[in-house]
Amino acid sequence: MCIRDRSDEVPVPITVDMQIDQGKYFSVQVNDVLSYQADMDLMNMFTEDAAKQLKIAIENDVFFQYFVTEGAAAANKGTTAGAKSGAYNLGSDTAPINQATPKNVLNTILKMSAALDEQSVPEDGRWLIMSPQDRHLLMQTDIAQAYFTGDAASTIRTGKVGMLDRFTVYVSNNLPSSGSVTSGLYGHPKAVAYASQMTNTETVRLESSFGDGVRGLAVYGYKVVLPTAIGEFKLKFA
Repeated sequence: MCIRDRSDEVPVPITVDMQIDQGKYFSVQVNDVLSYQADMDLMNMFTEDAAKQLKIAIENDVFFQYFVTEGAAAANKGTTAGAKSGAYNLGSDTAPINQATPKNVLNTILKMSAALDEQSVPEDGRWLIMSPQDRHLLMQTDIAQAYFTGDAASTIRTGKVGMLDRFTVYVSNNLPSSGSVTSGLYGHPKAVAYASQMTNTETVRLESSFGDGVRGLAVYGYKVVLPTAIGEFKLKFA
């Protein structure tokens, strides 16, 4: 009889420092006379719009300008993507995938999925963000038809792309672009960290005029914690 020593591995948590050093705000005001004469709630309307514009500004700053340009691993972007094979052309600023067509947009998605496979990124939770131009081309492929995807309704009827090759597909107008070259972002949630430490909205009575003002502040920070789980692609339109 042979008895072996048992040795269990004890997970050790890894801490990552992230600075909360970014902030954006909005400030709107409504004159009492204008508010009285209007037949709608101007303050509520302006505040809702300001909150949406604040969200767009933060989204553009965090997820696209920083994560795309500085965060992605070299093997997840460029003309030789693929940690093991280097076989996937995802385009670059100087050499984007030329003449974007419905076929090569879909083919690019398959390449991105393969690039994450070569980085051993988990399959569940993967996401893909593309520009409206890329979505326009994608909707011209067979995935727009219900008989091809097996969905209850066609993608072109619902407008929802859904999932493609393990990616949940989103569309954003805030992706970086340069002329006819569009960018796309793909990855896994564990690649990035984002924290909004304080979000505050308050109503104040104006001192210099008769009216009310509403101002809001959001303080946040962000960081790429796993570069191998995020990447980008570049397409050039005719």
